[in-house]
Amino acid sequence: MPPNMFQYRPLEHLDSFRLLHLEPSLNHSADLKGSLHHATLSDCDYDLIEPYTALSYVWGDASQRGVIHLGGSAKEITASLGAALRDMRDKSRVCRIWADALCIDQSNNAEKGVQVALMGRIYSTAHHTVIHLGKSPPGFEKLFIDLKVQSQTTMHGNTSDLGQLLLAADEIDGMRRDLLSKPWFRRVWVFQELVLSTDVWVQCDNLRIRWHHFCKVVDTKNVVAAMLLDTLSDSIAQHGQPRNATPLEDMNSRRYGAFEAPLSSLLSCRRGIGATDPRDIVFGHLGVVSDRDRCDRFIKVDYDRDLARVSVDTARYFLDATGIESLLSHAMNPSPITAPGIPSWCPRWSRSQLSWETIHKVGRKFGGGDDSSYVSFGGTHHILLSAPPVLAISGFEVTRIKASSHAFPSCGDEARAQEESKAVALELLQDIR
Repeated sequence: MPPNMFQYRPLEHLDSFRLLHLEPSLNHSADLKGSLHHATLSDCDYDLIEPYTALSYVWGDASQRGVIHLGGSAKEITASLGAALRDMRDKSRVCRIWADALCIDQSNNAEKGVQVALMGRIYSTAHHTVIHLGKSPPGFEKLFIDLKVQSQTTMHGNTSDLGQLLLAADEIDGMRRDLLSKPWFRRVWVFQELVLSTDVWVQCDNLRIRWHHFCKVVDTKNVVAAMLLDTLSDSIAQHGQPRNATPLEDMNSRRYGAFEAPLSSLLSCRRGIGATDPRDIVFGHLGVVSDRDRCDRFIKVDYDRDLARVSVDTARYFLDATGIESLLSHAMNPSPITAPGIPSWCPRWSRSQLSWETIHKVGRKFGGGDDSSYVSFGGTHHILLSAPPVLAISGFEVTRIKASSHAFPSCGDEARAQEESKAVALELLQDIR
């Protein structure tokens, strides 16, 4: 490592973490300068003089890099983090900021596991949380001005201009949709960060407004163009159609305590959400689950454990929480892509797909028919072997496969598929004779 590159000092206490003291600058494009300081969550919880702000952002393209100067050393950061810090930087005062990519030694898996387990407390202890959505397209300044004016108008009880403001907002629905389609809304970690934070602000470039004011205007027309933060599986399974909710309504229902869910439910409805590390699909929900005690019996936030180990541990939790039928329903993998070391009975939570249970429920609701295409084996006794991980169930032999055919390459061509089916049938008849 070059001598001028920054090196982390080990954290000393169980609740220790680092805070960036970001130096002020009058020039927005000036080099980022600051220093990293050790603190404890217990001390910060009682600190009324120097609170800190937690940053919620998207790491972005790892190949796009920037630099922050920490004392006499330089530290590489992603361009998206650099942009967020420049937008948050004050012109005259030092800002105390927590940003995961900078305040956690990402090369130290042991530290990373401890810090990730503390992230819920880090966000709940922060005086503010700033959601940085990145660059704002042309015209966004008008939207944020409207947001501020509307919040002030409502606050002072003067609603005479409210209709005009909403009409102006109606003219920029395209910008609303653009806003909600920002990558931030697809991150797995935002769920925990938003739900546990005390005072949340939304920022684009140097424009910043409180979360609840942002929601009031963005949700006036019930914009649903962005991807729902939770996929449609739970809603379809329960109601037969997607519920009429925006991403913001969905997140607010959790933020203000209207929703509690075990990890099994969150994984089922949010699988495939964005995560740089697929293990974070699991780790990123542990701070808000309602069955944390059960989770802790099976799952440990440990980045020295590979994806295969985390997948097996999560499957063991799922078996205990929901049973073998539900586990195997979610383990259905239509894609031929396999991950090294992951058993076929372990769901791939990084893939966005509906479980077989959900597909069957939708089919029964809209297609009618009987249950002959779906046979349940609920209550079947299972045995879980650990080395190598094997899931075994008791049963009896019905018959044995006599022959197998090649896969039909032309299943999209009905006429050709029928010809191939006939050819295979004739081939099997020849074998029987």
